Amino acid sequence: MMMPVPKLRPFTLAGLCVHLGIGRSTWRGYRARPAFSPVIEWVESTVWVNQFEGAAADLLNANIIARDLGLADKTDNKTEHGISDEMRAIIKATGREVF
Repeated sequence: MMMPVPKLRPFTLAGLCVHLGIGRSTWRGYRARPAFSPVIEWVESTVWVNQFEGAAADLLNANIIARDLGLADKTDNKTEHGISDEMRAIIKATGREVF
């Protein structure tokens, strides 16, 4: 018997722009306007936290998210125990011990 399992979909600025019906250049234009600064900062922080916490909880692909968040090198070097450098960076950032 198959059962549907909900999956976490990461927030993205590109997805938000599609939902709002605006282009990325329009978003960048809003970002440049001081009056929109608090809202833009809140939205971008919310997207970052959603992606980071999803990866840290192993609900999202940590390698992809680490690259998107700028937490990783462009290489995927597997280390002891098969953990990539990107995942080690995410684990360290959460304050957990990396073995």
